[in-house]
Amino acid sequence: MAVLASAWSNISFCFMEPILAQRLKEFDLTSTQSGNFFAIFSISYIVACMLVGWLPTRFNRFILISSAALTGAAMFLAGPSELLFLPNSVVLMAAGQVLAGVVSVTLYVPSLPEMIESVEPLFDSNGK
Repeated sequence: MAVLASAWSNISFCFMEPILAQRLKEFDLTSTQSGNFFAIFSISYIVACMLVGWLPTRFNRFILISSAALTGAAMFLAGPSELLFLPNSVVLMAAGQVLAGVVSVTLYVPSLPEMIESVEPLFDSNGK
């Protein structure tokens, strides 16, 4: 389950990256503004990494499920979704980027101890 959580976290960013540049052209942003827009995800990810210490160190399925649902919400905002009648707005897209960066941390970081624990028996004390 931990591997699926990390995969979902990585997919959320990799999914948006190639599409985002094309979407930003609709708003006539300069290349600097577009580059800064790409930094929104990374900056929110870094800030969330510093704040995620209060999460349980053990893998918690509630955190995983709620983070996965919030990742879906972030994708709708970053779209933005015509299904939800959201306007085509740079502000909504930026909110989606921030939300995606924060929930990526909550998907990835809590699952790391479980992944490490599952492979530790495969290695001896010398790390081989």
